[in-house]
Amino acid sequence: MKHISTILLFFICTFAHAQNIGINNTDPMAALDLKGDLRLRSETLTSVVTGLNNDVNLNTTKSSIYMFDALLVGIQISGFDGGGTDGRIITIFNNTNGAVQLYNDYSTSLAANRIFTGTGNTAVIYQNGSVTLRYDGAIQRWTIISSNYTDGLGLSGGGSGPWTVTGNDINNNNTGKVGIGVPVPMSKLDVANAANNEVTLTSKATGTNSIAVYGINENGGVGVLGEAYSNNSVGGSFITFGNGKAMKAETVNGGTAGHFSAPNGNAIITDQGNVGIGVPLPEEKLHVDNGNIRLGNSIWTSAANNRLLKFGDGDYATIGEVGEDNLQLFAGQITLEVDQIFGSSGNVLIPLGNVGIGTTNPSHKLSVNGIIRSKEILVEATPWPDYVFSDEYNLQSISDVEKYIYENNHLPNFPKAKDIETNGQAVGEIQRKMMEKIEELTLYIIELNKRIVELEKDIR
Repeated sequence: MKHISTILLFFICTFAHAQNIGINNTDPMAALDLKGDLRLRSETLTSVVTGLNNDVNLNTTKSSIYMFDALLVGIQISGFDGGGTDGRIITIFNNTNGAVQLYNDYSTSLAANRIFTGTGNTAVIYQNGSVTLRYDGAIQRWTIISSNYTDGLGLSGGGSGPWTVTGNDINNNNTGKVGIGVPVPMSKLDVANAANNEVTLTSKATGTNSIAVYGINENGGVGVLGEAYSNNSVGGSFITFGNGKAMKAETVNGGTAGHFSAPNGNAIITDQGNVGIGVPLPEEKLHVDNGNIRLGNSIWTSAANNRLLKFGDGDYATIGEVGEDNLQLFAGQITLEVDQIFGSSGNVLIPLGNVGIGTTNPSHKLSVNGIIRSKEILVEATPWPDYVFSDEYNLQSISDVEKYIYENNHLPNFPKAKDIETNGQAVGEIQRKMMEKIEELTLYIIELNKRIVELEKDIR
């Protein structure tokens, strides 16, 4: 009977090369036309463990649908080893209690076993979700062709899927807006219809002991590290802070005045536009008590030893102690303690945008007549040692160089190590000497090559 079935199957398959096959119908309209149920059995990927799985074996037990050990949580997969069969289609079903992540083109799997999610993002299969993949032999990658209850694929809900899960992080790459409690969001994050018309970000669990990092209430109060509240008895709203301090916007005669103050008057902006810190009645645009900072349009003096920043009614400003003029800024120059001047004379000049140190004629953005220390520097080294390649150059023999090194422990025409360690090195001169030795080495190599060629001729 088995032989008859095999022969019959052979004839059916041979016939199928040119004809459609129908199961439970006499008029097949496709290569395989099935009328009835189709059952595809699933297999459990027993080799998969919690964490990252590379090159998951699909060859030992072949199936169309694969599941996992239901007790596993936190599965990540970087590739499937399916034997490289072009066109093979598999479905991965998540029967675990956590999300399954398929990494996009991840290097821990062999190149021919990796996955292309199609978006460059990690594909996330949530509980009871599935992803169908097809192996593309041309690019040697598993490609996702359909998905259900997933994220990071741009396929969720039949539209775009901008949410991405990476470990414990969730982010949204959408360029549109997010609405919570509002069908048409008007900004990047639009929250409406919340309880008591409030929006709160907290650093603890909700409840009576929660701390509002940021909150807005129905009366316009804003809370930062504290409760958001408004005081309707005085007709004003507050910005409150966790230390009990607040800023108050007052209403006067039905209109809002430009007047903000802390409850105890430590900080205030007056109706006249003056700002006071530590003083209830600031007299200037910025008035700081005990900090001695005051800006105005006239000379200001105070008790001796007070520090200040003073703008005079002339063309200068002073920073330092009252009466001392430690630092003065005049038109065209800066003076330190009167006798130190950056400008027409002194050790530091900046003519035409260049900086000179130890020179009165800097030719570059920074010109230094002296010793500097830098990671990189442009130096002038003359003469550059191309003279080594001239016919007149007296190239030492290798034996002479060997003898010199044996006697001195350094190359000819180079300073001793102790001199360099003690006095440093002249960068330009050392660079020139190094190039000289490089060019000499080139000549030695050319000579050695000629000898090798002659020896090879003799050997032949």
